[in-house]
Amino acid sequence: MTTKEEQKRAMERALTPRTKDGRLVPVIFCDGPPEELYYPCLELDANGLVDPMTPLEAFADGKLPANMRYVPGYQLQHVPVDDPRYMDSIRYSNPELNLPLRERRVIWEWRNNGKVIPMKVEIRRGNQTEAADRKPPATDESGELVLNIEAEVITVGEETHVMTENGQMTLATFAVEAVEHRLVHKSSNVDDIEDEYELRVKCKGRTIRMVLAPKDINNAVDLIQRKLPMSTVSTAIKKPQALLTNFIRKQLSALPERHYMKVTGFIKMSEAWVFAHDGAEMPGDNVVFQTGKTIPVDPALTPRGAFRNAMDLLGISDKLELMLPMILVAHLSPLFRLFETAGYIPRFVTFISGRTGSLKTSTALVVFRLFAEQPASPEANFKDTETALEIKLGEANGKVALLDDYRPPVTSNDGKGNLVKLESVVRAAGDRVGKSRSNPELGKTKEFLPTGCVVITGEDLGGTQSSQLRMLILSIDKGDIDGKKLKVFQDNPLLFTSHMFHFLRWAGENGDAIIGFIRSNFETERSFFAQTLREGRVIDCAATLMLTARILHAYGEAVGALPVGGGVQLLHTWRQAVLQASIASESASKIQNPVCLYVQAVFDMLDRREIMVADELKSYEANKHIGYRAGGSIWLWHRELYNRVVQYWKKVGVLFPLTCEKINGHLDSAGLIKVSYETRGTGQKKLYVCKSSLPGRSRMLVLDEAKARAYLENESD
Repeated sequence: MTTKEEQKRAMERALTPRTKDGRLVPVIFCDGPPEELYYPCLELDANGLVDPMTPLEAFADGKLPANMRYVPGYQLQHVPVDDPRYMDSIRYSNPELNLPLRERRVIWEWRNNGKVIPMKVEIRRGNQTEAADRKPPATDESGELVLNIEAEVITVGEETHVMTENGQMTLATFAVEAVEHRLVHKSSNVDDIEDEYELRVKCKGRTIRMVLAPKDINNAVDLIQRKLPMSTVSTAIKKPQALLTNFIRKQLSALPERHYMKVTGFIKMSEAWVFAHDGAEMPGDNVVFQTGKTIPVDPALTPRGAFRNAMDLLGISDKLELMLPMILVAHLSPLFRLFETAGYIPRFVTFISGRTGSLKTSTALVVFRLFAEQPASPEANFKDTETALEIKLGEANGKVALLDDYRPPVTSNDGKGNLVKLESVVRAAGDRVGKSRSNPELGKTKEFLPTGCVVITGEDLGGTQSSQLRMLILSIDKGDIDGKKLKVFQDNPLLFTSHMFHFLRWAGENGDAIIGFIRSNFETERSFFAQTLREGRVIDCAATLMLTARILHAYGEAVGALPVGGGVQLLHTWRQAVLQASIASESASKIQNPVCLYVQAVFDMLDRREIMVADELKSYEANKHIGYRAGGSIWLWHRELYNRVVQYWKKVGVLFPLTCEKINGHLDSAGLIKVSYETRGTGQKKLYVCKSSLPGRSRMLVLDEAKARAYLENESD
């Protein structure tokens, strides 16, 4: 049995243009003059009619059905055969075939024995005009006037009339006027466009507007009468609704198209790129922005001044390898569509890891805020369901999708659920894999994929090594962000968004040049970073960020904020910051076992005497030792030790992935520490520390030294 998918492939093969000798031409390059090929064309049947609705099974074996044939023609612009606009993109070499079907039928009827159509017709021969032969109006057995649906219908005041041999007759007590043909862009998919038609209906002093989908046109008369119960349709004429529907369709076919942008992000309109938002300049009268989003701008700031203010954001931290990648991601997200068009889709998630109080979320809200309508807090977090997260990612068109408060699992079901969600997010953004069910209507449609960058904040890094290699991992420690400098941007968000407004307008004006620049330079940048980095995903991420840096630098030169041709040193500094961030991210992504990290750091620091423990309790000195040995175990001040472990790995550019409490839990799971229990109410709580023999019986971490060294040796093999 032939499946629907096989039938669809057979239809696409049948509709594919071909040469005169029948050779298929599946790909058409439109950078040269159009080539005459043979395209499918609808045929009039023996009665001068055509049925444009052809079932899939009619294209069996990749052949055209009986109501179509191949004729020579050209394609005005490349539209794939599976696109609903494919037939409209074709212009046939025979001009007659380009006429509307109604006009083709008129010609056909007069060619076939002078057959008369039931409408007023005049024939011109030279300078003479003579009336065509007319037949008396036909009626059926009931006496109702029978009119062909091609009969002339006109609007008279607030009524609709039909032309008959006996003059005008009232067809309906309302008048219909086609107002607008809308091409509504509701998603980031440039091919995902829905048609809408606006009608204006007048009836007995009342006027209403109706917006119809193509599937509603056949029922337009019923819909009008529901809205206007006082309206009536003639009962003296047979099939009056068909006449009215045909009249409406004729009007709709003559309407110019107007694009309604319901989604933000870059789109190419009238050979120009524009970043769609409600404050953008219209590229033409045929485009309307109704995205519900605006980029706030200070009119007093020039592009040059706005650029310099935005670059001051780099100064909120001394760590350029932290702030520059964040700012580049903020610019890359709206440029996503241009990178995609160039053939290099950004395929990484940015993970910002930092302890409570490190200002990671506050910094992210300042850097990644683009639209005025964005809330003051992150729009998504890991309390959302997996489907809700994917929908929110898909709605982040051109802006950063900020997911807050990731917490990795230890034992709780919530933590394990967070890990599942994290892997889902990475799959959607890093591998461009979505779920058909996760569209707003939850219907089975195309995958709902993000067309902007995804940023996650969390106290601890999570995910498998494979997932982490799809991340740009940035670490924020307490003190890395200057809170006073950050507050300046928190209190004055227009300092950054004004720059983004001007930058995106410039990027649109130079969209094709930027796409060409990406295509010409991506592989060169990739080769540079491949000299130091090893993982392909990390290399691609670094190359993408560096190209974004170069685009941003070119903009700075264009608006006079940077000296033209004199920014070699600045670009070198930026390149080193991107490289340093990428090295640290690659190193962090290779870490799969935090217990090994912890134990290795402890023993390395002990061996180098960077930390010291007393050989026995009686020789312990508080200002000298971090613990003492007793009974084959090392008793350690766990919080101080944890901070030393974090600093140990930070020096080599590695982010330690767990908090103090969570790494203690992992040490317990590995059987490397002793635990104690505390009675609370009717139950007991496990503690990862034990009461020491020091004065005051302070609680300390008890690490089994022999087991820990054996564990490290086994895991390192």
